[in-house]
Amino acid sequence: AKTFEEEENVANKAPVEKIEIDDLTKIKTTTKKKKELSYILLISDFYYLDSAENLKIELTKKTKLEGFAIKKINNKKYRLYIGPFQNFNSLKSTYISLNKLGFDELRIYKK
Repeated sequence: AKTFEEEENVANKAPVEKIEIDDLTKIKTTTKKKKELSYILLISDFYYLDSAENLKIELTKKTKLEGFAIKKINNKKYRLYIGPFQNFNSLKSTYISLNKLGFDELRIYKK
């Protein structure tokens, strides 16, 4: 019963004067926008820019796909890739198209 007496003592010293209830339906909630993920398919790295450009032209003709790009990594390395892809279905269909041409070790990277 000692606990009850302590609680009663506290309640008497700090009486409740007013109780407010907020309407939660009116409170605006902020939702974080999901960060959109984008992916690229790495086709190959090259020592020479000409080699990367030639394959890019050839792949564009054979696949009828757009989005092939070359990134200079350093003075002796050029990366041929396609993307970015915003959704899995477009990534999948491009992967299959390139796979049919013999590119069976394509790597997928988050951009």
